[in-house]
Amino acid sequence: FRDPERPIPGDPQLMVSPADGLVSDVEQLPHHDLLNGPCVRVGIFLSVFNVHVNRSPCEGKVTQIIYKKGKFINAMSHAAASSDNESNTLVLADPADRPIAVVKQIVGLIARRIICDAKIGDTYARGQRFGMIKFGSRTELYIPLWIEPNVQVKVGQKVRGGIDIIAKLSAVPAAAAQPGATA
Repeated sequence: FRDPERPIPGDPQLMVSPADGLVSDVEQLPHHDLLNGPCVRVGIFLSVFNVHVNRSPCEGKVTQIIYKKGKFINAMSHAAASSDNESNTLVLADPADRPIAVVKQIVGLIARRIICDAKIGDTYARGQRFGMIKFGSRTELYIPLWIEPNVQVKVGQKVRGGIDIIAKLSAVPAAAAQPGATA
């Protein structure tokens, strides 16, 4: 499994891609329970040829980890895969414990194994590795609208985890981690 070193952008206004792959959908949702309000979701499909390491999109403290058993529907069918497939969800928060990002690791038809090294209370720097999904899958990033995300990617665009910018934030939450911090 490839795991290249990457130059991570340092600007606190940026949310980077949590995965390598193809942007399959960008959608504004009226409410997400884990974010306590409206958000934007960016879905990324990982083929068997992509790097499968998942990275933190921003600085934040892990406040929840939710593992869900489920099916192994083809991850290209993003609506069904998102709701029905086996998944692991991380909630990242700022120092005031306000949720600022949700990253959901979703298995696919071939990918059957999620690895997540994160633990509740761990603090991650932007671009820091927290796990992987073996072989091919889907990763979703949910960003609350209260931090005013200006999405920088379009459906069909290829992205690289930790490098490519998913959104630029107008309302920057206080950083929970210093660059180079370890979990």
